[in-house]
Amino acid sequence: MAQKYADHNRRYDRFFKYFYDSIYKDKYYVMGDYDTMTIAFLLDTALYYFAMIMPLYRWSHERLGVPPFYQDGAEMGYYPIRFYNRRLTTIAKRKMALGIYGNHNAGRRPRFVGFSTRSAMWVMLFHGLLRWWKAELANAWTYVFRPKPIAKPSAAPAADPVAAPSRATAR
Repeated sequence: MAQKYADHNRRYDRFFKYFYDSIYKDKYYVMGDYDTMTIAFLLDTALYYFAMIMPLYRWSHERLGVPPFYQDGAEMGYYPIRFYNRRLTTIAKRKMALGIYGNHNAGRRPRFVGFSTRSAMWVMLFHGLLRWWKAELANAWTYVFRPKPIAKPSAAPAADPVAAPSRATAR
């Protein structure tokens, strides 16, 4: 029994480390930028469906209680996910440094395919990889031509206390 406990503790420790390190570490850098967050969402979701949903849905219901990255050989999923999330963080930090972070945020809303175990995960993966490729090109281009920083939004004018009636006088 001691060996089973030791194996479980090792695997559970790996699950926590890999899950945090590959998916969540530095994600806040990515979240405020439409381009990088859309890529992260598409790739994270597609790979989640490939690694977790499809095997359970199609082949093995016994794995339902097994967390991601728990099994031996989890490195096959860990390293690629960690790689693209680190790249997206690097791109987001570069956009911050150049003053173009969030340059495509205004009026944008991603249109995603639905979630399914059929072709949707392939579509999400394809679009995520395509957008990542475009982001890498745009990032590389900033080393050749420095982009113009986006204008900071001007502060809204303060309300004039004289013009706005107070609650006491409005009665």
